[in-house]
Amino acid sequence: MLRGKYDRRQLDSMSTWVAEREATALVDVGANIGLYSVIIGRAPSLSAVYAFEPIERLRHQLQMNATMNSVRTMRVFSEAWRVSRSM
Repeated sequence: MLRGKYDRRQLDSMSTWVAEREATALVDVGANIGLYSVIIGRAPSLSAVYAFEPIERLRHQLQMNATMNSVRTMRVFSEAWRVSRSM
């Protein structure tokens, strides 16, 4: 992100889409370090952000990024089947 190697237009477009529809949940599959989950996850209408990342080191960074950016609604998962058990 610091080097500008991401699509800002896509992030802006998705943020606008979430805001216009007052979406209440965001699902990010293959969340990596959480660029989309963190930026879009701060939308006021979102009460839940579900981020899935199977690679442990990326998942750890994802969780840290959520904490550092105060995305309190984010839940991070390593596998999709765990969601139904934790809800």
